[in-house]
Amino acid sequence: MGQLASQPVTEKTISSNSFMNMSYSIGSCQGWRLTMEDAHCYSIKEDELNIKIFGVFDGHGGFKCSKYLSQYLPQIIINEFQTYFQKHSNNINIIQTYSNIIKNSFFKCDYDLYIKDINSGSTAILLIVIDNKHSFIVNTGDSRCILSCYNGCNKNLSYDHKPKNIGELIRISDAGGNVNSNRVDGMLALSRAFGDFNFKKKFIFMNKLKEIYNETQVTVEPEIIYHELNYSKDEFFILACDGIWDIFRNNEIIKFIKRELQQNSSLDKINEKIIEKILNSTNSSKGIGYDNMTLIIIALHNNSRLEEWYEKMKLKD
Repeated sequence: MGQLASQPVTEKTISSNSFMNMSYSIGSCQGWRLTMEDAHCYSIKEDELNIKIFGVFDGHGGFKCSKYLSQYLPQIIINEFQTYFQKHSNNINIIQTYSNIIKNSFFKCDYDLYIKDINSGSTAILLIVIDNKHSFIVNTGDSRCILSCYNGCNKNLSYDHKPKNIGELIRISDAGGNVNSNRVDGMLALSRAFGDFNFKKKFIFMNKLKEIYNETQVTVEPEIIYHELNYSKDEFFILACDGIWDIFRNNEIIKFIKRELQQNSSLDKINEKIIEKILNSTNSSKGIGYDNMTLIIIALHNNSRLEEWYEKMKLKD
């Protein structure tokens, strides 16, 4: 569970903004942990590239890795896209090409962490929206993204990377590691992460990014899920660290948000209520409710204002 304070830090940090096609609210709270190791990002570029990036980073072993990701990973991704389009035409396979660009950005950022001797680690869950149509959910670790859809057809858009999962277990074993108590070498509860270079040194970044990355016990390689936005059905995304998911199941948090929307709560107020509920749901026997908390809610309202989206959501069951 990690070291805990005698009393929780209950101060909540809430920020939000609204655009023509989507709005977001970000909530975070240190909680019972001695330090805040979560970080988040949002980057909006409504130029020729037309890209929006939202991300949650759950750090471990210190805050330096997650903080670095929040500051630099979005710009690395944007730079990689810009570099690609300077050299190539638009006649491309969007899903494959964009996914490769994003994946290469993760490798590059992890290499930067290694060069800067940042040895802590972090998860990363990103929502990248391009041209207000193409969404890519990018996951390394066990933070999570879900999508609320009309008529309850909700979608889980990421899968936790745990050492006990068979594909992860095989890679760890092939790289000379083992899994004890559902942890890599009995220590790390994640099978994919930024940083954590003690688990990557056997094959670390040889030949300057030309080595095979999946041969490391712990890899930064993300899983990427593509979703074409349908504004008539898609309602809102949720990105959050496991401090949220320890208390809320996927469908539970969607029901909670929809119920609050019907009671005229704003996204910011909903974020506050979710964090408050977690602070009041600690369970020492299960070890839940004590973690840092970070949550991003992203409302989807194509060519309309957030106020219209609120009214629309109030009328839904």
